[in-house]
Amino acid sequence: MVRGDGLGVRRTLVCPACGSDADFGPVHVHGEAKGFERYHCDACGADMLTEDLVKKSHIGVYSPRGQAHGAGGGSLTSVVGGYPHVFLYFPTNGAGSPILTAPQTFDTSVVADLAKFDWMTLNISPFTNTESPLNINIVSMIKAINPNAKIVWYGLFTPAFQNLTHTSQWGETWDLALASPDKRLKFTNAPFNYYPNDDPLNCYMDWTASGVATAYADIWTKYGERGGDGYFFDLYIPNVSTGSSSEGGVDYAARGYGSAAALDSASATAHITAATRVGLTGKPTYCNRGSGSNFYGPEATGLACTGEFIELFFFGDTAPDQISHFGTFDNFMTFAQAHSRDGGGGTNDGTMILWSDTGGYSQGQNEFHQNVRFTLGSACLIGARAGTGQPGRNAADRTLRSDEWAVTSAGATDTTFSPANHGWLGRPTGSATKVGNVWVRNFANGIVIVNGTRSSQSYTLPGTFRKINGAYDTGVNNGASVSGSISIPGTGSFPGKDARFLLRT
Repeated sequence: MVRGDGLGVRRTLVCPACGSDADFGPVHVHGEAKGFERYHCDACGADMLTEDLVKKSHIGVYSPRGQAHGAGGGSLTSVVGGYPHVFLYFPTNGAGSPILTAPQTFDTSVVADLAKFDWMTLNISPFTNTESPLNINIVSMIKAINPNAKIVWYGLFTPAFQNLTHTSQWGETWDLALASPDKRLKFTNAPFNYYPNDDPLNCYMDWTASGVATAYADIWTKYGERGGDGYFFDLYIPNVSTGSSSEGGVDYAARGYGSAAALDSASATAHITAATRVGLTGKPTYCNRGSGSNFYGPEATGLACTGEFIELFFFGDTAPDQISHFGTFDNFMTFAQAHSRDGGGGTNDGTMILWSDTGGYSQGQNEFHQNVRFTLGSACLIGARAGTGQPGRNAADRTLRSDEWAVTSAGATDTTFSPANHGWLGRPTGSATKVGNVWVRNFANGIVIVNGTRSSQSYTLPGTFRKINGAYDTGVNNGASVSGSISIPGTGSFPGKDARFLLRT
């Protein structure tokens, strides 16, 4: 096998299904998954590729894990099959801070925080940059701590940003945009630092230019195939002439089109071409659909992506009745059950990710926990993953915690957020249903009740349940037994929009 420095060595591997040792001889492993062999675990009978085996020591994962060859843009269903699924929308700067304290030098405390999550985004640059080959070890370091973790490469799908590191996804995209013939779009009202302003650092490419869609997809996969489990396309704007309120007056004639609408149509087709090509890697692809008035683009199947990300799903501090661009919560549920592709709200995993801004509230405030419960509960209803954070995606979000994220078998919040106590609700036993004015979904180990209205609502429980013995919001999660009618009050600075997670007794 091959370790991080590329030397052939023999190591003890572990079956991810049962944890038994798998003493496998030297295998040639290539960054693009060439040379993998079939492996049968004698202990549990699992059949897998050798790429699925996990190192028992050193820096972790034997190779990029998760998708069988030829599977096509697959699922990111975690090994932890139970709910809730907690997602970390994690930012770094161009130097990789706070994960990297210097090129190829990791802050191991930050890595340990990240490994608490089963699903996260990480910037494709600088972690896949070829001039810093040790940066890619972030993948194996996280998976050595949490083998269930899924890492999805974050990058920008429409704009190009100047980057002096040409051996990176960002740098090569910039070079593609500026290479002759120049592929930058001109706007009469371009944002600051966007072409054609003076000294522009950013631009929007003409995706319809010859070869752009396939070249861009190949840049993504060139770097993305060095490790990780999938791709996350941010700022997906197929309608380049109307993608943002700060843009306008695209010079469509300069690109050979008779109207902005014609340019937009061709651009949308080119985006689908690129996303489809990236999906041929067999790794899942997700697109950011935006939020509020900036909700753009077709549903993910039209983009040939595995799923979609709803940014600012809930931002209750400024718009108490706003569920992204959906208006009411019932409107959102109608959309989600038709588009999350979990069997119309059945018992399978869905394909959406919900992310809410906690509005600047801190972990010690009721409003923070109310927002987290509502977002996480909504995700449980539709089989989605959910994350919350501070404005601007603060890097400190990795240390935020909520009572509902990890619960022990004794029903108490696990403040260490140990992966062993993730997915504590178990699998759903049916679809989400509306009962009165609340939405409810049953799970093997509990029940989730979501109030998406602006006022207090009640629900009659089908038996006796138990509240979580919480650590962060003990006013709601006090460990008490509960039966009969339960009320979800409209409290806090933004009324309603709350949820309750209860354990079966």
